Amino acid sequence: MTRNGRVARLAMNAELTASDRARIVIPAVSRIEYQTALRQMSGERRTGRLAKTLNRAWRWSAEMDFTDQATARHWLELTHAVTDSTDAEYSGLEMRLPSEVAIR
Repeated sequence: MTRNGRVARLAMNAELTASDRARIVIPAVSRIEYQTALRQMSGERRTGRLAKTLNRAWRWSAEMDFTDQATARHWLELTHAVTDSTDAEYSGLEMRLPSEVAIR
């Protein structure tokens, strides 16, 4: 999955860039959810979870402020994006969109 997955994400992001849309970044906190959605799609041909997961990741990516390293680090932490997905699962944390964070 790693090489094919990388190529697929590269192609997806190339198409998004060509149509002047935000690219999709899968934050660390969403890794388990993303991989589960991929397995459901390829093993059971159920696409709903993958579509929902990619849509949320796209919205997160579009809202993120990557102006400089300090600003990006601030938002990565506030949205739980850099939290390990296994740790997040145990503690009940989920990725939040920047627009969902109360403190700006």
